[in-house]
Amino acid sequence: MASTTAIGWADQTSNPIRVKDTETGELSGHWCRKSAPECANCYAERLNLGTFFGWASGLPYTGAPPPLDLDRQELARWKRRRAQKTVFIGSMTDVFGEWISPAWHLKILQAAYEAHKQVSQFLTKWSSVALGSITRWLDEVGISELPAYMMMGVSCGHPQSLPKIDQLCAIPAATRFLSCEPLIGDVSLPVVTAAALGAPLGPEQGMSFPSSYIGTALGHIHWVIVGCESGDGARGHEDYQRRAWAIIQQCQAYGVPCFHKQCAICKGGKWVVSTNPAEWPKHLRVQEMPEIEVPS
Repeated sequence: MASTTAIGWADQTSNPIRVKDTETGELSGHWCRKSAPECANCYAERLNLGTFFGWASGLPYTGAPPPLDLDRQELARWKRRRAQKTVFIGSMTDVFGEWISPAWHLKILQAAYEAHKQVSQFLTKWSSVALGSITRWLDEVGISELPAYMMMGVSCGHPQSLPKIDQLCAIPAATRFLSCEPLIGDVSLPVVTAAALGAPLGPEQGMSFPSSYIGTALGHIHWVIVGCESGDGARGHEDYQRRAWAIIQQCQAYGVPCFHKQCAICKGGKWVVSTNPAEWPKHLRVQEMPEIEVPS
């Protein structure tokens, strides 16, 4: 079932792909495959390996996939919503992972399309798979692009993930977004000058960034999430504020809403994760959402 969430940019999460117990047929827990530098300290894997949640499968997010099944009852719940909710689809896995049946992709997309009280947020690291399945579904349904309430995003918090942006921009979608969380590397941005923004660069005057990638892509992207890594072994905190500010600046220059989810701050000589914007430097207190219309 959909669950309420502490994720600041969603009302609920929904995970329609679950691990299946081959003896009982019950669906419980989750599985995913780590596929990018951002995955090393995966929060979902930590939850799934823990004992706090009774549904946890206890399986690491490596190796071959366990038996999985599509929770069709969960898909049916989407359509029965009476109040509008923004729902992160696949918070514990990647619904477009290469190990997922393309037939399931089509069923999930169709269910989201028919859920007129739900803004569905799809976020993937498998952008090439998503491109293929979405293109096929659009052809079958006979529409030209994903409607605005079916938001399509890719994860890009490290330079190695930059090629996914091209694939995201190739997906026919009315609302595309980037998740630069966890931001653990310098995601390439063009130089942003004070003149371009009409304001000083911020606390680190004269910052320069590697040349041009997201700058041109932002004309095709409608929202950006940024956040530091959390949990044991969190990476990149010392450089995080500079990296986050670089992305926020670029969003501001292109008029793209940006949601800063959590920030690395120094307390008592130690770097910690803060979800309270009042504790952040003022120029990083940005939490904007895109305006999404759903069918009446």
